[in-house]
Amino acid sequence: MVASTTSPPSCIQENQAEGSVVTKNTGRFSTSMCHCQAQKAVQEKNSPLLPEMDPTPMQGRETLKQSLSDSVPATCSSCSRPSLQNLPVELLEKIFLYSMNLALPRSSPLLGAKLSAKVTRRRVIMTAFHENWDWTLGKGEVKSHSEKDKEEVNLPVLPESEKCSEFDAEKFKKEASLQYALLSMPWANIDFILDVEQAWARKHARGRCFKRHNNWGGRFSPGEHASYAPESYHQHILQHSLGELTFDARACFEADYARALAHRIPPGSFSVGTVSEMPELTPPVVPVDLITGPWNEEQKRRLFWLARANLDQYVDPLYLGSRPVEVKLACLDAAVISAEVLDPLIVNCLMGPWLFEDLPRDAEHERLLKLVDRIDRGGEELDMDILRFVVTQLDRDCRFLEYHCSSETEYESESDWEDDVQ
Repeated sequence: MVASTTSPPSCIQENQAEGSVVTKNTGRFSTSMCHCQAQKAVQEKNSPLLPEMDPTPMQGRETLKQSLSDSVPATCSSCSRPSLQNLPVELLEKIFLYSMNLALPRSSPLLGAKLSAKVTRRRVIMTAFHENWDWTLGKGEVKSHSEKDKEEVNLPVLPESEKCSEFDAEKFKKEASLQYALLSMPWANIDFILDVEQAWARKHARGRCFKRHNNWGGRFSPGEHASYAPESYHQHILQHSLGELTFDARACFEADYARALAHRIPPGSFSVGTVSEMPELTPPVVPVDLITGPWNEEQKRRLFWLARANLDQYVDPLYLGSRPVEVKLACLDAAVISAEVLDPLIVNCLMGPWLFEDLPRDAEHERLLKLVDRIDRGGEELDMDILRFVVTQLDRDCRFLEYHCSSETEYESESDWEDDVQ
């Protein structure tokens, strides 16, 4: 009996010819594969241990469907994830004012747009300077020097040691850095600053007694002497003394500015008391562009607003801190050395010991030669006084004594100055 041999089905033969290990009829895989089977098949296809084979159209569609289904949860998750950019402007502004982090509006164009409204900028300035204005904007009545002669006045002035103990140095530095950054913004012009200051006063200083006093006196114009001031200034002071005016940031500034323009004095006789009785910042922080110039009218007014912020007659008018030598030289050149017309207001606002410290000797000598040459050519008396003042500060080796400030324009001793003020 001859054993009969049966040939394999045609489908198996075809698959064997193609080197495939799966068939449609064996039941091991079906053409409609589930997601997990499709994923396993894709993994086996990519495995180097298995022979390479192309997926069927059905398998390709199932693989694509699986890929899409895998990506859907991630997309939905990202959509539901909280983002600052999705918050309403009102809530975003509160976060900004609480943190006072200027990096927030810079982190994305959308956040920058949401936090760029004028009202937001006003609130940021008010928050940054709140403690300064709250402390300096007369919580009590401010007495003039003439009134001091009649009665003893105890102003809230603390010794320097107590002042230092009352604030945290790190916090102080952080606040100064924030104020510097805000005042350096292109939108922080003098009109905007005065509007914000007035808005702050209406909100936080309503009902406070504020009386302007007439103690505008440099070393050569002490006490009540203000004959050089325009009539508008005298009327402003008179109205304050009669109690007819409440605090008006713009009116006070304009009166002080008009007086400063009329009070053309050399820097050797300039003191911060010459500038104002109404401090805004303690201490003021000056952007670099206001130090190095050139100065247009708005920058000049803003520089004066900063200079009038400090009442201490024994320190620099401006809190400039440590500055690079390049900044100091640029300031000196723009204000005096290269200036065709000297502006006493700018010179008096900026000229202080900080400007002449740690300058290179060669830079000093170069500028001394230019100053001496300009003095030899002559000019207005006030200009000559300014030039001689700068020569006196730069000439540490006393090589140009004949160009120093003359003794007629200087007080012989501190007691002489005190007697004059009294």
